[in-house]
Formats: sequence, C-alpha cells, structure tokens
Amino acid sequence: KGDIEWSSKLPKGISIENGMLTVAKDATPMATVLTATANDILGSARLRIVPRVPYSDDFEDVVLKPHKTEPNIKSAAPRPYWIGANKKWEVRELDGSQVLARTLDYPLFQRTITMIGDPRQANYTMTVDVRTDGNRRTMSAGGMINQRYLIVLKGNHQALEITSNEELIKERVPFRWKAGTWYRLKSRVDTNPDGSGVVRAKAWQRDLPEPDAWTIEVEVPRANLGGSPGLYGFTPQSRFRVYLDNITVTAN
Repeated sequence: KGDIEWSSKLPKGISIENGMLTVAKDATPMATVLTATANDILGSARLRIVPRVPYSDDFEDVVLKPHKTEPNIKSAAPRPYWIGANKKWEVRELDGSQVLARTLDYPLFQRTITMIGDPRQANYTMTVDVRTDGNRRTMSAGGMINQRYLIVLKGNHQALEITSNEELIKERVPFRWKAGTWYRLKSRVDTNPDGSGVVRAKAWQRDLPEPDAWTIEVEVPRANLGGSPGLYGFTPQSRFRVYLDNITVTAN
C-alpha cells in the first residue's frame, strides 16, 4: 500500500478522501479521465457525470468556433458526457438560436442513437423540439428515447412512431409535418403494479398550443422499468440535416 497521488487537478464538484470519490449534487456534468500513481504504479479511470432529473438543455451556453470544413459556419462538439454523440452531432446556429444538428460528413452515421443520462433513470417526461431540412418528398427523422422506447417523427413516412426492438413493438399514427418548421415532441412511460405499462407521445407545431390529448398511446404487457433518456436522428443518404433543441427531462 502507498499514498495515492493524483496527476491532475480534480474537476469542480469532485473530491477524493480516504479512497472514496464523492460527487457533489451541483457538480458540472462532464466526462473526464482520472489518473493516479501509487508506488510507481500508474492507473486511470473514466469518469462520467450526468445531470439529475429535472434538467434542460438549449445549447445557448456553448461557445462556437469556425467549422473545420465549412469556413462560413461556426460549430461546436456536443456534450462530452453524452454516449455515442461525437462526430454524429454538433451545435450550430440556426435562425438566431444555437441548436443541435446531425452531421452529414460521415455516411456511416446516417442513423444515430445517443444516450444523454443514466440507465437507472425512470418515471420521467421528456420533450425535444425537432426540425428537418428537405422538401415535400424527402425528409429526415428525429426524436428521443424514453426508458428504452424510441419515439420519433418520421419525415418520409409522415408519422409519429413508437418502437422497442421492432419485432416486439412498432406502432405508428399519421402525423403531417413539413421541412423547415419546428415541432415539439413529448413522451412519458407509465407502469402498473403487474408489470404492464403505457407509452404515450404527442407532437405539435412548436408555435401552437400543446394539445390536451396524446397523439399515440401504446399498451405494453411488460414495460421497461427504466432507461437513459436519449436522442435520435436519421438522415437518409446524409442528404438533409435534422435538428433538435430545447431538451427537457422532468419527473412524472
């Protein structure tokens, strides 16, 4: 045994005493690598801190820099504590606001699922604003993951869809939407004592009042009891971007 020496300054909100790592409730969400030495032995561990429920993100605090391949555009990387986001999403300016945009530089990344929270999170309501480039015939798709259920606005199908392992659950209802317009998507999962549940979602044009009724409700015999909030984007043939903004996660 020997004294442990940390090779770098610990991030704000994190402390280590007597071998115990403590994260403060107000610690800044982040992803980093902690390195330490003891008796000439070097070790490292990855550390990921995600926000507690409730939280929201509108990306207005992100500092944009000149884009690597588009000199007239400023952009920034997505949140470092998100999983599966790097090179697939970027923050850009759109109509005077900073939003999350799907990248088009990597054709292999046409379909993207990005987890933004903790897999133990449950019983939350999630909202996200969705917008796609394109035209009447070709659009992209965008949405969210709520307790391992995918809730997505599908442009080419003009539908709102809920799936979970498509061979088990795949339900959709018609929803007419158009490119260049923001829509708000909202979802929640309610579970029953017998293990069954209901996945609910609604969508509406963002500048209009929220409808009272859910657009789609899917009953499931065995509901997922938890799962990380997540984001979804699909850009067929990497032609048209899909944008997300104003993410909120609140307790039911």
